[in-house]
Amino acid sequence: MVTLLNVIIGGFLMGGIYAIVAVGLSMQYGVGRVLNIAHGEFLMVGAFITWSFYTFFQNKSSYYFLFSRRSTFYFGVFNRLEFIFSLKEDLSLHFGLQG
Repeated sequence: MVTLLNVIIGGFLMGGIYAIVAVGLSMQYGVGRVLNIAHGEFLMVGAFITWSFYTFFQNKSSYYFLFSRRSTFYFGVFNRLEFIFSLKEDLSLHFGLQG
């Protein structure tokens, strides 16, 4: 019975994550008319920057999170201005940034 409950709860959580991703992609395409599917990669870049600062400086501080959030934001803005606007119709670029 507990296993069935865990499967049901896990299914609802996974479905919620898929719904949030679908809503985010549909909002992005509806507003900007650009399908950029590389958001997960930007998230991983920010997480890697935070982890790198944490392991290099060896102290627990929330400033690393703030720095990585800002640097990932600027990386995304640079990506959008440099690549997305110049090659808006080329979907291979979006898939190339993702992989």
